[in-house]
Amino acid sequence: ISNLGSASLVSTLVEDPDEGWLRASPTAGTVPASGSADLILSFDASGMAVDNYETYIYIDSNDPDQPRASHHVYLTVERKKGPPGRP
Repeated sequence: ISNLGSASLVSTLVEDPDEGWLRASPTAGTVPASGSADLILSFDASGMAVDNYETYIYIDSNDPDQPRASHHVYLTVERKKGPPGRP
């Protein structure tokens, strides 16, 4: 998350719909003026069927020009492949 402004950016992360396969960290924080912070996304496809999945992450903040930034997140679960020469 980048803050190009001259004041601190206070943000909260919202996932909609909330999916069990996606985790974000941190889910809230403050970025100082002219600063940036990492947002880490972790995916867990354990027990999921082969398919394509999607959700949205919204970053709500005190930015007067863009109080909500939306990001589309995709996950593709494929069949586990065996060693070479085996299906």
